[in-house]
Amino acid sequence: KGVDMQPGESFVVETDTVITAIWRDMTVFVGGVEMNDGYYLATGSSTPTTTKPSGGYAFYDEGKLVLNNYTYTGFGVQFSGIHHAAIFSAKTLNIELIGTNTLTLKQDDDHLPIGIVLRDDNSNMEIRGEGALSITGGGTAIEARKGGTITVHSGTITTDCDGTGIKSDLTDFVMNGGNVTLVSKQATGMMAGSITVNGGTLDVTGAPYGQGIASQNGDIIINGGKVIVRCNDGDGNDDENYALRVA
Repeated sequence: KGVDMQPGESFVVETDTVITAIWRDMTVFVGGVEMNDGYYLATGSSTPTTTKPSGGYAFYDEGKLVLNNYTYTGFGVQFSGIHHAAIFSAKTLNIELIGTNTLTLKQDDDHLPIGIVLRDDNSNMEIRGEGALSITGGGTAIEARKGGTITVHSGTITTDCDGTGIKSDLTDFVMNGGNVTLVSKQATGMMAGSITVNGGTLDVTGAPYGQGIASQNGDIIINGGKVIVRCNDGDGNDDENYALRVA
């Protein structure tokens, strides 16, 4: 069965003992629950089902995650150290928003939660729909590893977290439509590789001592839509903060 340990626990290995560790690939988790193709997860439930719930739910099938009036409050699934995620995917993920969806992240010394995590390199995330998603509390709202693209086609996304609203050093961000409002209390409002806005409204507020929008690959392109960026100095010192910063 392997070794199941919690942070701070230890075990003793005798001489000449061979240990083989096998990492179980994490796939897609919603609200701390692993989702397989064709399964629903009702709001407040920890048991997926193939039967469509009568109230709010999440539904996953072949890379597509539908959030239909889904609500979650908690730490989410642990994926690295104290880092947890309300929604976690180890591969490309397409999210459809229906109705009003909320992720409320709980946080303490042993849990640093993130709203949505795209963990695998060179994977993509697309968000669309007529609904809305709100992410509050915790650390970063949406985080992706290097490579790939986060694309918002439609829908309304609102984040109000301590960490960055959308964070990835090398993942590109493209906005074709919809409304995205990102508020960071303690960090840069948005950080990505290259950033392209073709339509919709992007409203970003960086924390005191942070930036508004930061591009790590050197490109911020606004072809259309509306972009609003706010940042401030906090206590009036000489730290240089920028609404738009290109690395």
